Amino acid sequence: MRFRKKPIEVEAVQWRGDNVAELTALGGDKVLVGTESPPIVKTANGLVELARGAWLVRDPASGDTWPVAKHIFASTYERVE
Repeated sequence: MRFRKKPIEVEAVQWRGDNVAELTALGGDKVLVGTESPPIVKTANGLVELARGAWLVRDPASGDTWPVAKHIFASTYERVE
């Protein structure tokens, strides 16, 4: 048997290096921002560094957040109007 993952809508913002306010607006206290290092995201699997160009994704239903690499985001997600 074959299965397809059901689509879900998520909210996301791309880390550009200068948009801390957008990241914290989306991730709240799950986003740790320092002055000299990239943001750290608290995920269900522990702390993960958010690389520049990566996306911070949030499931509005559960509130879970996780980082997604730029190339994976581009091939996995599409914009919803």
